[in-house]
Amino acid sequence: MGYKGEESKEKGLAELNDGLMAAAFLKLGELKGAVACVHAENSEIIAYHTARLKRQGRDDLKAWSEARPAVSETESIHRTLYFGELTGCPVYLVHVTTREGLRLVKAHRDRGCSPVYVETCPQYLTHHMDNNLGRIGKFTPPLRTQADNEALWQGLIGGEIDTIGIDQNARKVDTEEISIWKRSTTPREAVTALPVLISEGLHKRGLSIERIASVTSTNAARIFNLYPRKGSLNTGSDGDLVVVDIHLEKKVSKEIIKSYSEFSVYEGWTLKGWPVVTVSRGKVVMRNGDVVGEPGWGVFLERKANT
Repeated sequence: MGYKGEESKEKGLAELNDGLMAAAFLKLGELKGAVACVHAENSEIIAYHTARLKRQGRDDLKAWSEARPAVSETESIHRTLYFGELTGCPVYLVHVTTREGLRLVKAHRDRGCSPVYVETCPQYLTHHMDNNLGRIGKFTPPLRTQADNEALWQGLIGGEIDTIGIDQNARKVDTEEISIWKRSTTPREAVTALPVLISEGLHKRGLSIERIASVTSTNAARIFNLYPRKGSLNTGSDGDLVVVDIHLEKKVSKEIIKSYSEFSVYEGWTLKGWPVVTVSRGKVVMRNGDVVGEPGWGVFLERKANT
């Protein structure tokens, strides 16, 4: 779904108001296999708090989190779920960050309403606004509280969270002292996602390896109608496979990340459990941290919705 209100104006995009959103849900609800992917933040709440904090001269990482408070997410989730219930449109909530958001989803599911799927990202499991990250901790949505971190872990273990998203992007560090309001958001990299789940989830919290496989592969394939081509090793599937050494320890550094980006919020962390081989469509494309696949091997995955 698109941007709303002031956020859309800042980006020079057409505004997605509630009327258009409800109409889109109604149309998507008529299509077999269609899913509405929603970035749940209330831009009007964000605009109010951003202006207030700027007037106060705030220019710190915590101000970024305070400008996009938890209620901006939970209000948007509440409204999104209601639209889904009215129209029968399945909803996929991207990068959920709050324990209250999970509570709303659970209540929706308990009532037997329209399908809703929940995604979160590694940084929302491991970092919070009181960490001393400086400006490299700028994410959208922002980092929340330690209590939110633990609630998300429990949601992941208990099955309330369906998928782990990466929001992969790469950019250079801002070399100048730029205001938190204009600074680029922090890069997210795929290379640390699985090690974080194994190290912080499997080893420290009892997250099962089966759940890790589900939230990183099988569930997304099922939600977006790519199963069993993806998310399985059934006869006729693409034969994608990741082999991990759950006891392998590495200290995260930019050399390990091997990205265009020069830093990671996990830099300096020692993570236990790393992929050692990645197989794509039956072909080894990564071995012991080195990419050995050839450029152009990737293919577009087409999924169709039918009336």
